[in-house]
Amino acid sequence: MFEDKFDDKILEHIEEKEKFPSFPLPLTVKKAENSYLYEVDGKKYLDLTSNRENNPLGYSSVNIQTENRFLDSELFNSYDSLKLVEVLKTATGLEKAYFSSNLQEIYNLSGKLINIHLNNAGKDKVLLSSITADKDLYEIKGIKTELIPVNKDSLLKTLFSRFVGAVIIQLAQKTDEFVFAEEEYLREVRKLCDKNNALLVFDVANTAPFRLNKDLFNYNHEIKPDILIVSKGLSQGFPFSTLVASEKVSQAESFESKSGIYSPAYSAACELIQNFQTNKTREVIASNIEYITKKLGELSETHISLVDYYSSGMFFTLVVDISAYEFARESFKKGIILDTLSDNKIILSPPYNIKKEETDYFISVFDEIFDRLARFDRMK
Repeated sequence: MFEDKFDDKILEHIEEKEKFPSFPLPLTVKKAENSYLYEVDGKKYLDLTSNRENNPLGYSSVNIQTENRFLDSELFNSYDSLKLVEVLKTATGLEKAYFSSNLQEIYNLSGKLINIHLNNAGKDKVLLSSITADKDLYEIKGIKTELIPVNKDSLLKTLFSRFVGAVIIQLAQKTDEFVFAEEEYLREVRKLCDKNNALLVFDVANTAPFRLNKDLFNYNHEIKPDILIVSKGLSQGFPFSTLVASEKVSQAESFESKSGIYSPAYSAACELIQNFQTNKTREVIASNIEYITKKLGELSETHISLVDYYSSGMFFTLVVDISAYEFARESFKKGIILDTLSDNKIILSPPYNIKKEETDYFISVFDEIFDRLARFDRMK
């Protein structure tokens, strides 16, 4: 006869697998510096999830307690905010910039600017290339929004009617894998928008500048959008978002951020953009991409369970035939924080200036974890 009793351990295993990695992590941070987080008991963790936070250049040593710090209000513009407008204009070739510490305010502003253009141009439809879960961020009341897949030129041309007044493209889309808008696709969208008097909107809010090792905001700046939404990685940890717009976009005279911005956020964003635009930063990123790719290649030649690996700039995806969640858990025990895309995909987004010895360390830990989790896995 079959045993009638249900094994509760099966459910425990499933639940545990699905919930890791869970954020926030079981970690209380006392200080953060460069690529590391330090727990209250002194244990340090190498953070390979810098795109999740606002720290693409590692955790800065800025002590905002020593700054001449104040909160912007509706009464004035700060010197640093006006300076940042000029820096953004130079960096993007666009004309106007709006700032907020609340990203939702920026999305609301984008919707208002698009709606003004639709009304002026006699159009009533928006095409949106985004993951379904983010669709609500872009919806405009009374305006039809149609989801389209990224990088599908023929479908884009089919759906682009004379009623389309804007195309919104989320440049990095994350489901169980990362998908990035390709340059040729963006060029085609730009041509269609120009031909049909439609706005082209790029949303790079969820990807730190230079993360894809392209231009500053992860697209070729010869393909200028009409609206650019930026947030992550711009101000070294400060809550900060910006919308930059072209001369084609009507001025939002009534926009005043209701959430306020600490003045050091502007200066941090200025410094970060200016640092990104030096050849030294580009060289460091390119060098680290090459070195990490080389070390992952060596790891794949050693372990059958590392089925594949690939990168888009400083995004590295590892495809494994063991549990990615279990791998993340074991890495955390060894002082390494990483992220997962699915049950067999691991994502690494290390700080751009990660040191070679830090790369060597996490590769050695991965080597050890593969030995532990995958039996008869080692090839040499």
